[in-house]
Amino acid sequence: MEPGLNNISARLKESLQMHQRGNTVGAERGYRNILELDPDNVDANHLLGMLFHERGESAEAISHVERAVHLHPGSAALLNSLCVVLMGEKRFRSAEEAALLAIRIAPDHPEARRNLSKCRALLTELSGSFSSHDQSAGCISQMQAQLAEIQRYPTRTHLLRTLFSLGEQTGRLDIVVEACVFVLKKNPSSVPGHLILGMLFSSRIPPEQMHQTGLDQRTALRRLAYHHLKQAFTLRPSPETLDAWGVALLNANRQRDAIAKFDSAIAIDKRFAKSFENRGRAHLELGQIADAVADYKKAIAIDASLGLAQYDLAKIGQDRVGTLTDTASLLNILESQTLSTRKRSLLNYALGFRHEQDGESTKAFERFRIANQSKIRSSSDRSKTWRSEVEASKRVFSADRLGNMPAGYDHESPIFIVSMPRSGTTLIETVLSRHPSVAAGGEMFAISDLAHTLHRRLKTELVYPDCMSLLQPEFAEALGREYCEHAFHETKGFINIADRQGQLRITDKMPTNFWYVGLIASILPKAQFIHVDRNPMDVCLSCFKQNLTWPFCDLEAIVTYLEAYRSLMTHWKTHLPNMIWTVRYEEFVASPEKETKQMLRFCDLPWDESCLNSSLKKTSVQTPSKWQVRQPIYQSSVGGWKRYENQLKELQTLLVDKGFRVE
Repeated sequence: MEPGLNNISARLKESLQMHQRGNTVGAERGYRNILELDPDNVDANHLLGMLFHERGESAEAISHVERAVHLHPGSAALLNSLCVVLMGEKRFRSAEEAALLAIRIAPDHPEARRNLSKCRALLTELSGSFSSHDQSAGCISQMQAQLAEIQRYPTRTHLLRTLFSLGEQTGRLDIVVEACVFVLKKNPSSVPGHLILGMLFSSRIPPEQMHQTGLDQRTALRRLAYHHLKQAFTLRPSPETLDAWGVALLNANRQRDAIAKFDSAIAIDKRFAKSFENRGRAHLELGQIADAVADYKKAIAIDASLGLAQYDLAKIGQDRVGTLTDTASLLNILESQTLSTRKRSLLNYALGFRHEQDGESTKAFERFRIANQSKIRSSSDRSKTWRSEVEASKRVFSADRLGNMPAGYDHESPIFIVSMPRSGTTLIETVLSRHPSVAAGGEMFAISDLAHTLHRRLKTELVYPDCMSLLQPEFAEALGREYCEHAFHETKGFINIADRQGQLRITDKMPTNFWYVGLIASILPKAQFIHVDRNPMDVCLSCFKQNLTWPFCDLEAIVTYLEAYRSLMTHWKTHLPNMIWTVRYEEFVASPEKETKQMLRFCDLPWDESCLNSSLKKTSVQTPSKWQVRQPIYQSSVGGWKRYENQLKELQTLLVDKGFRVE
């Protein structure tokens, strides 16, 4: 063997040993030195490609592994590696082809066969051919297997990215947190570990999953998120890390700070479509519609399959947006590309809104149905749970208990706006928040989180609402104070202490707080509730047309949920009549000044003309109504269901049979 080849062999062995020990910087340097001497070295190209894959740098990984395959096309092992790196980039069709080629060369190659099965399962999943229940169960099983692989091979970061993708589909983010913590203990410089953990901590982790991970303090999670995202960016400055940091700030309602991060990401890569899309979202939440439209258009000019940009542009409408991707192009994207379930769903919603604006209600309804299909699951078990929760709340919060509640926290600030989703709660909060003595808190999870963790805080196995029997006055007061402090913290970006007049009131417009009116009344006895009542046909249709989670994507399930809501609200209004003011949505939009004056009177607030000034922006809006609420109050959505009367006959019959008023 020539001396030069001996030298390359020794360097390759040394670099591989560094790679195996987790010294990726030294290994990369070694592989690159070999390629400088011998650009056609198959092993160095292959190993460098896999190193990039482990770091999550898919483009570099594919480039080097493809080079290795080109140099040695008859290797099943190299083709299998190509399959792996292509899956990391979610190019499942190409990955499937690589696995099939590997199996043709080596029919008994076990890893190639496993990867082929994985590719086909993911392709089937993306096409939506599995039921949501089967899909979720299968994904959780895959997650457990993936977690075990990560614990065996913590430096293979592509495993962590795949686990994160599965976690997003199933909602089991606690498993992903566990994996990230494990990886970072083994390698504190893992960029994917920091990046994914930062993204997780900035999103919503359900209380029980937080408890399983040992993370019960939600306010501390946000600080942890920023820490991990900053670490990821410091270790590897990139548009991806800046974009994730920006999304974390968006989730914290810090839109202007988020825009600065997206600006920086775009400065690094002027074709980084995701940051254009996310910057558009931030502008839209701030009511800067022209800026949002401009960003969304730039995003889809780079990548027309970006679901959120297409969805929001379609909702805003042709008259405000101008030229859009036409329906034929949207159909082509849906039919010709391998898309994630989320993207496919958003694009179908977009197509539905386009058809609606063209007056094609049959085509529009079908697209909304397809968009919701992947989210629908069996409602029988859950509907039983809703009924039992209603009965438990009525039993625990009896007339006697509600008449003799613990003292709680004697503070007059909170105004809770409750209803079904898509009933007008955003409109009501927007009108109230324009008052100089009111700040908008938006949809806060604080009350539902409190309800689901109360049994642990009371050190009992009795879950909510039964654990309420153990709630002592001192603890009720502490919980009420804790909620108010949280609410003030969440709204501090929109409070100008110098300008405010009198006692500041804070709204919480989480519609589903109707489940917890008894709990709220127990810890905040001076709280007030604005209950928004809307035609159930419009509620059901509006939920069905939005990108909402189950049950609000399934008309039959929405009706079952509506029954629970109606039953419980009737109970609260019967026994807490002085705490609840009902606003009829249709009457409010018909006579906004009259209805607003009555609502303010109930809240002990003086009349202020600014409440009806649509140009006054005191807060951001993160709900599906985020662009409509910037407009003057309008009545066009009243009776909107009649455009779909033929498609909604079964729904109408079902609601009438259950005693709902349908107009």
